[in-house]
Amino acid sequence: EGRRGSTILTGSFLAKPIGEGAETREGGRPAATQGPQLAAVKKKKVRPPTLSPVIRDELLDELGFDPKGPTEGAVVFSNPLDALEGGGLSDDAKKMTKNLFPGAVLRNDTADAFRHALWSFQMTRELGPEMAKRFGDAHEISKPNPDGERLMDLYNNHMGRVLALDPKNKGRPAKDVIMEAIRNGQLQTSPFRVQGKPSP
Repeated sequence: EGRRGSTILTGSFLAKPIGEGAETREGGRPAATQGPQLAAVKKKKVRPPTLSPVIRDELLDELGFDPKGPTEGAVVFSNPLDALEGGGLSDDAKKMTKNLFPGAVLRNDTADAFRHALWSFQMTRELGPEMAKRFGDAHEISKPNPDGERLMDLYNNHMGRVLALDPKNKGRPAKDVIMEAIRNGQLQTSPFRVQGKPSP
């Protein structure tokens, strides 16, 4: 049965179900794990979640985000199979979020933080951190939100990648890792308060 994700492609679902903690991709392809990739994700020190005002461009730089980078359509076009898998993971993240946070708005709240981190976490496991970042960034470029909301989404995407590459989380169910991160205050559960003029 066809599935539709956050991308423009549809088709059979290629990824393993969320929560299995699988360390390999379909077809026997190895999933991303740790080592140099974790160092790459943590190349720049990213501040912890905060309710204090932030300077937009400083935080964007910490997160390595280029607002003029490739759009979602461009990334999908150049990586169609990975896009199909990422879209399926997006669908599953939304479904799990609705089940765990019944009645939640799913925007600018804890449920929204969970959904973004979970999707990014699973993409990192299945596609690697670089591709997970490309899809996450492209989505925020193609569907821009106000600065504080965009920064929140990018931040939680980043944390999903970091958590997926942390050796202590190897083999753990994705849901458990992200819920633990929320309890530990590692995710941004409301939009950042941005100083200065909003982005054009």
